[in-house]
This record gives sequence, C-alpha cells and structure tokens, in this order.
Amino acid sequence: MKHGISTWLVAVGAFGVAWVIASHFIEKRHASELARQQAAWEAERTGLQNALKARQQARALPATIETQTVTETVVVEVPKATSPEEILARLIAHRIPQGTGQSHSVRQAVHLFESMVQAGPPALPVIRGFLGKFQDISYDTDYDSLRRGWRDGRLSTEFVLAPTLRVGLMDVVRRIGGAEAESILAEALGTTGRGMEVAYLTVVLQTMAPNKYRQVALTAAHDLLNNPMNSDQASRVDRYEPQFLFGVLSFYQDQSYAGIAQTRLVSPTGEIDRYSLSYLERTLGEQSLVAVAQAYQNPAITNGYRKEPLVDVVVRMSGESAQANALLNRMIQDENLPLRLRESALRDLDDEGFDDRNPGERDRQIIIARMRMIEAMRPGLTNPQLIGSADRTLRELNEILNRPVRLQQQQRAP
Repeated sequence: MKHGISTWLVAVGAFGVAWVIASHFIEKRHASELARQQAAWEAERTGLQNALKARQQARALPATIETQTVTETVVVEVPKATSPEEILARLIAHRIPQGTGQSHSVRQAVHLFESMVQAGPPALPVIRGFLGKFQDISYDTDYDSLRRGWRDGRLSTEFVLAPTLRVGLMDVVRRIGGAEAESILAEALGTTGRGMEVAYLTVVLQTMAPNKYRQVALTAAHDLLNNPMNSDQASRVDRYEPQFLFGVLSFYQDQSYAGIAQTRLVSPTGEIDRYSLSYLERTLGEQSLVAVAQAYQNPAITNGYRKEPLVDVVVRMSGESAQANALLNRMIQDENLPLRLRESALRDLDDEGFDDRNPGERDRQIIIARMRMIEAMRPGLTNPQLIGSADRTLRELNEILNRPVRLQQQQRAP
C-alpha cells in the first residue's frame, strides 16, 4: 500500500514539474507575440503620421520648402516668373521668317507679347525705356489689314500680331492700362515720327481719354504731312504714311488742312492723290465737289482713266446733292472721258452711296432721286452701251425700291 502511494506521489510531482515548465513556455511565447504586434502597430502609426504630415504640407506649398531629416536638409526651389526685361530681350531677338516656319514663329511672338501683358504694371517702365530709343522691328504680318482699316475712316486696334515691335508694345501698354500706361502712350504720340503709330495712338488714346489728346494728334499729323519721309528711304510700313495721317484728320473731322489738300489733289504728272481726295470727301462732304470739279478740269490729267476716283466721289453723292447730279450728268456726256468709266458710273448708281441691301428711309429717298436723275438724262444719251447701262440701273433701283422692307431688328426667340 505504501509502495502504491509512493508511486502516486512521484507521478503527481512529475506532472507538476511538467506543468510549470509548460506554463513558462506558453507565457514566454505570448510575450514574444505581444511584442511583435506592438512593434507592427508602432510602425503603422508612424507611417500614418508621416503621410498626414506630407499631405498637410502639400496643401500650402511655400516658395521654398525645407524638409528636416535626421542627417540633412533638402531645399526645393520653385522656378521664378520670367521678368519683363527678359521677355523684351527675347522679343528684340525674335524674327518672323517668310515661308516655312512662319506660323510657328508668329505664335511664339504672340506668346511673348501675352507674357508681357501678364507681367502687368512692372512691365511699363521697361517698355517706356525701349520706346524712347526709337528702335523697331517690322513683322510684315497684319500690316495690310491695319492699313485697310483707314479706308472707311476707322482703324482697328485688334490684330493677331502687331505689324511692328513698337506697335506691339504699345498694345501691351494699352491692355495693361492705368495712369502710367496713358502717360507712356501720350509721350509716344508726341514724339513718334511714323504715321502708322500716330494713327494707332490716336484711336487708343481717344478711347482711354476722349478728346484729351486731340490737338496733340492733329499737330503730329500736320507736321508729318508737311515734312514727308523720303520715298526712297520709306519702308513697307511707311509706304502708306499719308493714308494714316489723313485718316487722323478725318477721324477728328479736322478741316484745317483742306486748303493744302486741294493743292495736292492733282500731281504735276496728272495723278490723283487718293488720300487727299478721301480726306476732303470725309471732312467737307458736298463742299468737296468744288475741288473735285476743278481737279476734273485740270489739264495736267492727260489720261482720262486717271479721273476715275473723281467720278466715284460724284457717284456716291448723287441723289442727295443737286450739284453732284449736275456734275455726274456732265461727266457721262463727256466724250473725252473713256466710255468704260461712263458706263461704270451709271451702273454704280444702284449700290454706291447708300444701303442697297436693307435700305432705310434716307436710302429710299436717294433711290427715288437717282431714278429721276437717270430718267432726265436718258433722252440725251446716244451711245447704245450708255443707254443699256442706264436702263439696267433703272430696273435695279426700281427693284430695290419695291423690295419688301426688312426690319432692322427682327423678332428674336426669348
């Protein structure tokens, strides 16, 4: 019995020892797993904190960012905007080639001008300094369209690319605006020796400050008309300078140059100065017919075809002016005037000098007066071609007169 009890006690003791050993092993393994999980969590928490910090920094990125690390400082520089001086230097060096590559070069030039506009007021002193040097580069791109703007007494200040560097910079100044911009443009108007610039600046300054620079513009135009550039030295830009200058006088309806313009109307070689003629027509109206009649009789004009501009002025005024009606009748009866010009004068009566597409009351009165004029002169016509032209024009005028009146503003959908 004692032997059995001893054996049982030994077994219990061995089991106790084994249990203690097993419990210690389990406790150690649990502690190790807990430590591993804590380390993983710390690593994840650190990563989340770093990501949050990076996002917060990205929302308000400063010009210079300093990122602190344990061992070094990293500095990131944000590129600075191109200065007005640098843009101007690029414009001065830029050229517009003819042919292949021109379109790309034009776009580059436009981009540079736009960049100068974006620079804002800080660009103004830079541009003022350049304009004071009286240097220029001709682009020969939109010049013709700019010149054509004066044919009806108006000059457009809108273009894809300015005809010259100076005009392009003046346009930059206009778009930036402000008191300093106005001062720069006024200074340029008083000092420039180029007719195109006088014309451009006249329109721009009139828009910015109505009539404030009227006398400055007129004085500049008079001075340049009285002291024209040597034609041998004139560039393509300056070739049509009188057109721009007379355009300035017409723009302000200045009649003070009319006497000189009349003396220039017919050159010693018998050519008609179209710019002087246009100026007289625009500023004097019907009164210009006296100068037109005198020029028509000028013996220096030995080629009848050179009288065409004079005939055109009379046609445009006929129907509203008894003097123009009488003068046109004499021209059409004039055997020394080429038949083609006389036919053309009769045919042009159906669309010159009034709105033939959508005639108003004034236009209808002109039409009626012209029909009566043609009917009165027709019995005196003997040339079959002139008779045919007269009859055709009568039919055209009658058709226009009886055409349903179209409303200037038709009903529009709301």
